[in-house]
Amino acid sequence: MVNIHQLYAPFLRHFRRGRLQRFYARFEVEEATRVIDVGGDQFFWELAKEEGFPVPQVTVINLYENSTTLPENISWVVADGKNIPFEDSAFDIAFSNSVIEHLETWENQVQFASEIQRVAPNFFVQTPSYNFPVEPHFLTPFIHWLPKSIQHKVVRNFTVWGLVTRPTAEYCKNMVSELRLLTQKEMAILFPDSNLEIEQSLGLEKSLLAIGKRK
Repeated sequence: MVNIHQLYAPFLRHFRRGRLQRFYARFEVEEATRVIDVGGDQFFWELAKEEGFPVPQVTVINLYENSTTLPENISWVVADGKNIPFEDSAFDIAFSNSVIEHLETWENQVQFASEIQRVAPNFFVQTPSYNFPVEPHFLTPFIHWLPKSIQHKVVRNFTVWGLVTRPTAEYCKNMVSELRLLTQKEMAILFPDSNLEIEQSLGLEKSLLAIGKRK
């Protein structure tokens, strides 16, 4: 398969630059600020450094091992975001970008959101909006509005993602199964103490951001 990150890289950099500005505008982030990045990697924080923002002390939580050299301010812990191995309020800010929609079920998303709000008094969680007509993982309009049974049959040969990466049938099945995009109403339920902000593209609701500040 073609490297998926190569396919998405131009879009990631464009939208995450705007997300960076929003994040740093909402929180007073310093080099000593303790941030847990749930489901992330180095990309966001390397971009922050490029843009001249102060880079905090970041602990990345992810399901897979890191294979690159990490800067001194970033540590990596292999763990599940639904069961974060840190005490309550162990961090200043919990951060998660485009992760919660990959958890397959509403029950998993509830557990993930609860953990985000447990480990830090402040949080910044972004996810693609279900209402945006282009599904951002498959880079194809309307497919996420179809029943899962139909998505399984068409993602390989009738989406940009499928035509470029040529994934196996099993990979397609897993990808469709894990994706569950959220609505504004659902994000408000998951993060009841947050300010819900909208990231727009072409005047449409592209992404949802739950931003909580309790300290």
